[in-house]
Amino acid sequence: MKQAVLGFGNSSKPVLESREALFPGWTFGVLDSWSVVQTLQVPEVDEDGAETVFFSDYSQFIEEPSVGLRFGGDKYRPSDTEKMLRFLPHYEDFLEAEKTGLPAITESLRPFGRIVATADLSAALATCWLADLLRVLAPYGPELIVLSVYPAPFQGERTRRFAQGVSEALMDLPVKHFTLFSADVGRDCGHMTLPQYFNVLQSLHGDALSACLRGEAPDPEWFQAI
Repeated sequence: MKQAVLGFGNSSKPVLESREALFPGWTFGVLDSWSVVQTLQVPEVDEDGAETVFFSDYSQFIEEPSVGLRFGGDKYRPSDTEKMLRFLPHYEDFLEAEKTGLPAITESLRPFGRIVATADLSAALATCWLADLLRVLAPYGPELIVLSVYPAPFQGERTRRFAQGVSEALMDLPVKHFTLFSADVGRDCGHMTLPQYFNVLQSLHGDALSACLRGEAPDPEWFQAI
């Protein structure tokens, strides 16, 4: 039986990349909003007169954004689309319009009998696409497992409301859903800087993914079955 790991967006890429070599029997893919952005680097002079700092101006698409699934070596390349379309609701409108590509993406996943999807539910790509993609896939009968990270309170009520909507939609599908509540990490791990906090989330997410790929359930101390 063919098996696949499916990541959603930039936040999933470090997690998948850290595990791919350890699980050669699995096919790793990333769904993202891909584009090529022109980056203008303007040298800035620091206090000593040295031109050492660069300012990136994401001002123009060289290749227009498109949501797609990649399995090749470039799947871990960061996507800059959200930086260009950062102002809601424009990015969500774009992602909804891109769902015309759902049939082709679904067709590329049909050969897999087991699919483990990983998603940060604070990301618009996951909240717009995760449940709909799995809903289309489910009738073909694959075993579907979802590892998600639920937004922390500081990420906003709107973001958490969207994440709740995705979680509720997954309850109506034949999906095993395990979620890590970010607020639990902040409470149990004490005072951390934001980079430390997100590094802990990434590490816990990676450990949970490894467990699922070994056929085990993720650590229930962190990941709750929904």
